[in-house]
Amino acid sequence: MTSAAHNSENTVLSGKAYLSVRSAILTGKLPLGSQLVLRELSESLGLSPTPIKSALTTLESEGLVRNIPYRGFFIADFGVNDVLEIYSLREALERKTARLAAQRRPVSLLERLTNTLSAQVESAASGNAETHVSLDLAFHEHVAAASGNSRLRDAARVVLGQAHLVIATTAIHTGRYEDIHAEHEAVLSAIAEGNPDQAEQSIWRHNRNACLALLEYFEQGEALHADLERAFSYNAAFRGSREDFPPPVNRQLSDAQKDALRSTLADYIGPMAVFVCSDVLARARTLRGALEQLAERIPDPERASAFTAEAAPLLNQSGA
Repeated sequence: MTSAAHNSENTVLSGKAYLSVRSAILTGKLPLGSQLVLRELSESLGLSPTPIKSALTTLESEGLVRNIPYRGFFIADFGVNDVLEIYSLREALERKTARLAAQRRPVSLLERLTNTLSAQVESAASGNAETHVSLDLAFHEHVAAASGNSRLRDAARVVLGQAHLVIATTAIHTGRYEDIHAEHEAVLSAIAEGNPDQAEQSIWRHNRNACLALLEYFEQGEALHADLERAFSYNAAFRGSREDFPPPVNRQLSDAQKDALRSTLADYIGPMAVFVCSDVLARARTLRGALEQLAERIPDPERASAFTAEAAPLLNQSGA
């Protein structure tokens, strides 16, 4: 066998090992923190240790595996700070991939997303959580691929892998089947309609809800929600520092009105309302705009409408 042929074969085998181990990790077959023993993987996959070690090195670069000196390879074990960092980055990347996908609207993408979502519903009905997680990842990777930006696609794929590693090993996925399907349907509809703004917002809400569920799973309580809200501010990526924006809304409202507005919003989104209100009121140019931005922070449309109806009289300004 020539050197080129030998290298080509090693590349193929490494790719096979990579896909097999990655799938086992992301579907929860291998628990978080468990050790990946080369000999055991070699026997189970029917491959020599060389391509498997190459695959593990690649998975390490993607943040799914950790190589601890003198101990070996282990599946990454994530905590709350990891979840916040992963989902903050995921939200930023997927807002962009969803927007680009909606602008391009390739026919093949719509077909893949529709088929994937249908298969998700079927897997949920049959109670196949492993397949559902795999399809969930595929849905998001299809959107990333449709962005038409290969570097963005690759970056999103790495972050999606880390996010689904956490999802696959927690109980949140099975408890959110119906929500996930509805949220994916919203993303699919926005892309099919060629509506980039709606696609971006739909994927943001989907990620935000998943991250909140993960935080609740880790039982960290409501104190972390403020940090999450800062990370998941829908307009954060498009705004500069607070000093760059005039604060006309802040000037128009009395302290009593601001407190009443915070209290009302707290009934809908919890303690994070203190931070959200302060942020929005300091940046918004009009009272109507402030009210719309605050309502955007409530994922459920009916509750968002109820908040708007309740909060509008509190502003009670001619500029509203």
